[in-house]
Amino acid sequence: MAPLLLLVVSGIPALAIALTPLASGLSHVLAGTAVGIVGSLYGRPVGLSAVTGSTALIALAGLAAPWPLAAAALMAVTGVVIGACARRGWHPAAVQASAWPATLLIAARFGVPGFDWTSHGAGQILTPALLAALGGLWAVALAALAGARFPRFAIAAVDPLSARLYGAALAVLLGGVAFVAATWLPGSLAGWALLSILVIVKPGLADTRQRLLARSFGTMLGGLLAAGIALLAPAHGVQVALGGTAMLVALGLYATGASYAGYAFALTTAIVLLSSTEQNVLAVDLQRVGLTLAAAVLVAALAAVYEPVLRAVLRKRGADVPGSLDE
Repeated sequence: MAPLLLLVVSGIPALAIALTPLASGLSHVLAGTAVGIVGSLYGRPVGLSAVTGSTALIALAGLAAPWPLAAAALMAVTGVVIGACARRGWHPAAVQASAWPATLLIAARFGVPGFDWTSHGAGQILTPALLAALGGLWAVALAALAGARFPRFAIAAVDPLSARLYGAALAVLLGGVAFVAATWLPGSLAGWALLSILVIVKPGLADTRQRLLARSFGTMLGGLLAAGIALLAPAHGVQVALGGTAMLVALGLYATGASYAGYAFALTTAIVLLSSTEQNVLAVDLQRVGLTLAAAVLVAALAAVYEPVLRAVLRKRGADVPGSLDE
């Protein structure tokens, strides 16, 4: 199965949902598809694990959302788990699996107009998780069907100390931002800051700095494109169609190893268009760009002081501190 055809076919569950009364859950299906594709780039077991973990995390985010301490604890634990995954080289898939649940943790609660069972109780928690699982499992199945024709990325394990520092940095940032957002900004787009932290922070300071610049640049350009589309094509159906197309383009860029700035550009365009209405695209656009820049500032501050301090502490304790931390 050719890569382009694979990407097109991976969008079938999203298209099917778009034609049902659950169309407002389209973004959940696309997010799950992204998890399945990215995870499968590192092998079928990683793909299945990523989809399973993301589905569970979406449900847990629905449970934790009303309580700031629970939200902070969930995100802090997520950071530690991603750090643990880094020891096996699975952290890119773990980050992708955590990104969408992080945005849902702070966002307005899920509900489908006319279907009360989706707006409260178990239905409100499980429906987004199941929609994401649908897209994710479909993508993993397609990757398995494609076999050797599906792209594969090399798994690069991170040394134990760097993995611990990486997990600790994520736990501090994610836990702190989640608490602030859940306390003072519930129901907002502040989860975008959590997503930005997840994708900017990398094992090693140099990689983090490069990702910070690429993420900020790509997000601003993607925001500009989304704003232009909103002005030229105000119909919501057109915006959703273009947003879905941009999501598939973003996945194609990721799978081919294109620059991260290009991936962030396409991804931002997709998410802004998919999560907006024709009346509020510009507002959503500005908020997402602003939250990305705010997260970048936080990461830059942490990168400047956090890792050097931990290295000094570890040296005093006689621990071996590899030079790769700064590489």
